[in-house]
Amino acid sequence: MARLNTQRRQAQPQMQQQVQMPASIMAPSPGLPAANYSFYTYGVFLENVGASGGTKTASIVIDNDADFDWHASTYFATSNVATDLTAATRIIPAFTLDIQTQDTQRISNIALPLSLWFGTGELPMVLPAVRRLARRTVVTFNATNLSGNTMQVWLGLIGKKLYS
Repeated sequence: MARLNTQRRQAQPQMQQQVQMPASIMAPSPGLPAANYSFYTYGVFLENVGASGGTKTASIVIDNDADFDWHASTYFATSNVATDLTAATRIIPAFTLDIQTQDTQRISNIALPLSLWFGTGELPMVLPAVRRLARRTVVTFNATNLSGNTMQVWLGLIGKKLYS
C-alpha cells in the first residue's frame, strides 16, 4: 500500500503540469508593448425587432482613439412575452445576423443564426481568430427575427482597444 501511495504522489505533479490554461484576452497583442492596450466592450441594442420576419439594422463605430481587437461576442435578449428571466428561462432568439464593415466586407457568406455568432455573458462565443477593426470602422448588424415574438437584443463585442 505504501508503494501505491508513493506512485500516486509521483504521478500527481506530472498530471498537473499537463493542464494548460487558455491564453488570456489581456495577453499582449503581437507587436504592442503591454501598456498600450486595455480591455473594452462595444455594444449595440436591437430594440423592438418585430415578430415573424421583422428586421432591424444597427451599427457600432470603433472609437477614433484606438484600433480594436475583437476576441469574443455575447448577447442578452428579452421578448414582449418574457417576464423574469433566469438561467433556466434564458431566451435564445431565433434571429439571423448579417455582419458587415463599412468597406462592405462581410464576415460570413450568408446571414447566420445569432447563436453561431454570440454566446451568453457567462459563456461568450470566442472567435476562432482575433478580428482587428481599425479606428472609425463601422460595423453594421442586419438582424432578422424568425420568432413569433417581438424581441429586444443587446450584442457585445469583447476585446481590447489598441493604442499606438
